[in-house]
Amino acid sequence: LKAYKQSVITEAVTKGLNPAAPMRDSGIEWIGSIPEHWEVARLKFYASIDSGDAISNEQIDIDGEYPVFGGGEIMGYYSQYNTDEDKLIIGRVGARCGCVTMPKQKCWASDNALVLKSCLPLKYTYHLLQAINLNRLNTSNAQPLITATKVKNVFIPLTPITEQQAIADYLDDKCADIDSLIQTKQSKIDSLKEYKKSIIYEYVTGKREVE
Repeated sequence: LKAYKQSVITEAVTKGLNPAAPMRDSGIEWIGSIPEHWEVARLKFYASIDSGDAISNEQIDIDGEYPVFGGGEIMGYYSQYNTDEDKLIIGRVGARCGCVTMPKQKCWASDNALVLKSCLPLKYTYHLLQAINLNRLNTSNAQPLITATKVKNVFIPLTPITEQQAIADYLDDKCADIDSLIQTKQSKIDSLKEYKKSIIYEYVTGKREVE
């Protein structure tokens, strides 16, 4: 389901929603063919990217007002914010390198994250970055790391603004349905894992005998 979700996002942002549209080669490997009336450009012409700000573990609290984001997940909370909800957060370093988050409120982006401000519709940009798979920009042999320069220089398919909004709306609905299925399946998997652990425990402790 996760792989299917990724393919749905990639298909929509690179091919559009009209399967009958005439296509042409984009010249970019990850994009492939695009509708004839689309363009290809570097992200830096449509977005600005800055690094987050340092914050110590002592400053992070579980009861603060604003969530603190590091490499793609909430690390805790803080009394101040440095990022508005009209921006995207990208994991810059660590296991969640390249992970894209769309905050639902003002928050603090740590120095383990990049903050992206786009002149394209925010939700469309969010789905676009997911399709790019920014983790592939990591070239480090040790700690995974991507830079703002690498992100800004990626090529993106550029569609007319009316299509951008339509694609964003379509993916919002489609991804919500897939996420619901993923949550249901994950819940079943978690239950089976707990059942497996209980069976193992009962046999190794002698509470259940091998027949």
